Amino acid sequence: MKKITIILITVVLILSGCLQTETRIKVEKDGSGTVEQQVILRKDIVEMMQGMQASMGGTAPGGSAVYNEEKLKENANRMGPGVRMLEARALKTEVGEGYLVRYGFTDITRIRVPETPLLGDTPPNQPSGISTEGPVVTFKFSKGNPATLVVQFRKDEDSKQERGEMSGKVEGKEPEAEGEKEEESPEQDTAMMQELLRDMKLSLRVEVGGTITSTNADYRSGSIVTLLNVDFNPLLQNKEAFEKLTTDKVNSLDELKAFSRKYPGLQMETKEEVQIKFR
Repeated sequence: MKKITIILITVVLILSGCLQTETRIKVEKDGSGTVEQQVILRKDIVEMMQGMQASMGGTAPGGSAVYNEEKLKENANRMGPGVRMLEARALKTEVGEGYLVRYGFTDITRIRVPETPLLGDTPPNQPSGISTEGPVVTFKFSKGNPATLVVQFRKDEDSKQERGEMSGKVEGKEPEAEGEKEEESPEQDTAMMQELLRDMKLSLRVEVGGTITSTNADYRSGSIVTLLNVDFNPLLQNKEAFEKLTTDKVNSLDELKAFSRKYPGLQMETKEEVQIKFR
């Protein structure tokens, strides 16, 4: 069993200062639908990116360091055949800057959606874009009354990374000589992690255009199934919950279920396939 809590650390390393990411996949009864993604980066990260882009002759003064319409258009092709960009716009809030993009598709079975926007080694000067590496969500669908949608979690064919997995070993890196590494206290490590995770949110949801008649999903509300929903602030404010997550005390699906029942802030689908019947 892969360690469930690794996904939290993975989010930090992958998103590198990303404050909020939301992905909502809406599926109609004929198998068509939309994918909506919203990404907000913290102000300090945006300012750093603007400086880097300006030094490379990129973003013009006053331009967006995050919103890149051309890259977002390219993502339609990466998602699959028949996907087109319907809407895209830059977003600015009190806490940061980002974008909202909405794609349309004609056949849910032909698309692949990354579990999080910005997943993978997206260059800092090209933030708007979907990496083709990392865990992705794929789908099976059959029309009918009710229609049946199956959500599948899988790793990308070009990536070695499993869902929720992050290798603890850096290939090709030699062990540091004794005394070479500056030791940090557990208190410093905790403070650093809390600062990285502060205000971060991550969600992935599927909405169906009808009434759900049955599903094996762990988290369902009305016509919406939540596959992943992480709000770090409640976890940071609960010392016991934070300690469990950062000391590998949640390592199985049963432990994850028990944890999410006891502590607010973390919902993660535990099945590799989720079936949703709706009419």
